[in-house]
Amino acid sequence: MANQGNKKIADGMRVVCSLPNASHCINGLAFAAVLLDPKKGPIHISERLDVATAERFCGIEGYELWTGSEDAHARTIEDALDAVRRAPSTPGAPSGSAVEADLRRQVTELQNSNMAMAKDLSAANRRVRELETANTALTEELDRLKATGARAAA
Repeated sequence: MANQGNKKIADGMRVVCSLPNASHCINGLAFAAVLLDPKKGPIHISERLDVATAERFCGIEGYELWTGSEDAHARTIEDALDAVRRAPSTPGAPSGSAVEADLRRQVTELQNSNMAMAKDLSAANRRVRELETANTALTEELDRLKATGARAAA
């Protein structure tokens, strides 16, 4: 178990996201806006997480361990998370882990494209150096021919 402040991070803990643009799917994990205390307003709380995932989130500004009572609020939280998981996505937009899978596919495609462009750029740079060398040789040959022609004319 790891620590965050006075609270020990253990498997099955939840994380609260206090960022204003919090989503229902963050890094492929379900989060739900839940009103547990009307005085404080809704909180954006995660599904249960393993230690490593909770530690990663807690290392990011705007995320912290949820310190509320799991016994008192488990059903409310799980109902909200189930609703998030069941909610239809925006037409044409993937939901939940499909979003993460689609993003991973796009990142892989972009990385492959970048590698191909880097390869092409490297080949183009080699060709430019070859042409510069050939240009230098031709310029020297032209200068030599001009000098020889000028001497022959004189």
